[in-house]
Amino acid sequence: MVDNPLRAESEYMAAAAYDASDPDAVHDARKREAAEIRERLDYLATIMSTPAGRKWIYQLLAECRIFESPVVVGDPYFTYHNIGGQNIGKLLLQDLNDASPDGYILMMREATERRFRV
Repeated sequence: MVDNPLRAESEYMAAAAYDASDPDAVHDARKREAAEIRERLDYLATIMSTPAGRKWIYQLLAECRIFESPVVVGDPYFTYHNIGGQNIGKLLLQDLNDASPDGYILMMREATERRFRV
C-alpha cells in the first residue's frame, strides 16, 4: 500500500510525461501505445477463441444495446444513458473486428443458433 497517494500520483505523472518536441520521445510513446493496443487485441482474441468467451462478449454487447435502438420515448435522460452504453459497446466492437473478425462472425452465428434453438 502506498504511504502517500498524492506523491505516488505525481511520480506517475512525471514518469508518464514526455517532451512532445523531442522526436525520439514521440517515437517511444507511439511504440508504447502500439504495444498496449496489440496486447489489448491479443487478450480479446484469446477471449473470442472459446465458445464461453464469445457468449460472454455477445452478452456484454447486448447489455451495451449495440443490437437495438438506444432511444427511450419520453425519457431523454435514459436515452442519453443508453447512448453512453452504446459508445462503450462500439469501442469494443471496433476492437473485436480488429482482433478477431472471424471470431465475431462465429459469435453472431452462435448467438443466432441459441436464439432459435428449440
